[in-house]
Amino acid sequence: MKALIYGRQSSGDDDYSESVELQIEKCKALAVKEHLEVIGIYSDNNTSGKTYPSGSESIAEIDLAFNQWFASQTTRKKYREGLGEVIKRLSEVDYIIVWDITRLYRPYTGSFLESYMHQLLVAHHIKVWTVSNGVVDFSNFNDSLILALQNRINNEQIHTQTQKCRAALKKLKDNGDYYAGLGRMIGFDNTGRKREVIVNPREAELVKDVFRLFNAAMPINKITQYINEKYQDIFSKPCHRQLLRKILINPVYCGYMRDSNGGMVKSKQLEGKEIVSVDTWMKAFKKLENRKCTYPRQKKHWLPLSAFIYCGQCGDKMISHGGAGGRNQYYTCQRHLRDGKSACKNNITVTNDIKEGVGMIELIKPLLLAEAMKMLKTSKDDSAERKRLSEIELALSELKRKSGKLTEMWMSSVMDETIYDNAMKEIKSKETELTKEKTSIEMTISRDTSQFEWVKLMMKFKGDGLTHGEYEMLANAMLKKILVYRDFIEVKTTFGEVSLPRQHVGRYRLGCNYIIQINKGKAAVYFYNGSAKAYPASFWNDAKKIGVLGELDIFYKK
Repeated sequence: MKALIYGRQSSGDDDYSESVELQIEKCKALAVKEHLEVIGIYSDNNTSGKTYPSGSESIAEIDLAFNQWFASQTTRKKYREGLGEVIKRLSEVDYIIVWDITRLYRPYTGSFLESYMHQLLVAHHIKVWTVSNGVVDFSNFNDSLILALQNRINNEQIHTQTQKCRAALKKLKDNGDYYAGLGRMIGFDNTGRKREVIVNPREAELVKDVFRLFNAAMPINKITQYINEKYQDIFSKPCHRQLLRKILINPVYCGYMRDSNGGMVKSKQLEGKEIVSVDTWMKAFKKLENRKCTYPRQKKHWLPLSAFIYCGQCGDKMISHGGAGGRNQYYTCQRHLRDGKSACKNNITVTNDIKEGVGMIELIKPLLLAEAMKMLKTSKDDSAERKRLSEIELALSELKRKSGKLTEMWMSSVMDETIYDNAMKEIKSKETELTKEKTSIEMTISRDTSQFEWVKLMMKFKGDGLTHGEYEMLANAMLKKILVYRDFIEVKTTFGEVSLPRQHVGRYRLGCNYIIQINKGKAAVYFYNGSAKAYPASFWNDAKKIGVLGELDIFYKK
């Protein structure tokens, strides 16, 4: 007699506290005892018994109960690969050996999983041999009935245990027992004993400095720089200001914690291990609370490219920085700004109107022409409009039929004249409305505006006609990433990549000026060094082609 061994464990705190390895060892011992030949061993770790085996995706997708349960879970593991391999080999064996039937499955109430597994095993004449409860024959009515009842009882027990666990954790929290995560906080270390911590002297010094400097009115960015310089041994990478804010708002550093309702209770684990006083923490907390805005913050600058811009040197995000004036606003590397050790050499002005060069917004604008040309040349899908037109024509035909029927009834003296007039008035109103909509749709479908739209588009890009909304729409559709280096900018798009040269004029770090040229329905962008002014046509003869984005050619003239 041949058999397959299968083990499953949903977590380290499983009901049976059995590891998969131990399950398999006990299954092997049973196989030796019962003289079963094991031809395969399979397992699934950290997987719920409510999930389907791989290969049964078509059944799982139509299982409403299962999918509702899965949507409420944090795991993304929807199918069991190990059980899927077992099912592939059912025709080769007589038994499946498991520690307990719940290792094979633990179906959610209302799920198809139980019936699906039973049908598979019955169709292949397979019995399940459990270490804990003996042989289960799914073709036997009594065995199937008992298993179905056990599954319902197990589900109810699990639900009850979950509720009890949540209630117990809530009670611990309300009694001041910090049951998880305290040892991972800055300032504390685990001792190895359950829920016991000790103060880390070096990290406690950091916490004290954060509170001291913040209460002394030092800006949070300055505190971040100070911490990164003084405590380099603590952080594997530069500390961010958000970490410092989390320290300032957390009451554990003065020996307190939040209960289940958000109130303050004394922490049992931290008695005598307070890093700062309650007064120090309260002072910092109140300062943070007073900084909260009660009104929406107004945006001072339009920054349509912020989501795409990264430092080419270190790969960190670049953020806008500077004063209120347009020329003072620039993109800088976030890591340099945070560390404060050296100035970022890759800075670039956000927007600029001087003749010597352009800012980032103006530099990217001509490239967006590639996406605009693509959208203009893409044939319009008017299937929805044509479908609606057919519906309108049918409705008009039906209104005409009703109108004739009403007139016939009125002429035959079957209908009162007042009722007839009111009914005809309603039909005429609906007919006028539908006719108006029909005319509008027919005009939309039939109009040929390609040449007009082309000229209009070119005028937008050559002048200042491109609105903020249009700019953002094109940028979001086309751009992937912008890497800023000292001497060039690498722009990654849906059409490909292109490197644009830069120029440095005095204290300004800019992009090159450009012109857009159109010839016989084709467009090209010419970037060049120097001030923006009129140049003769011969000036562009030796311009070097540096890239192509869709149908847009890109040139550079030194």
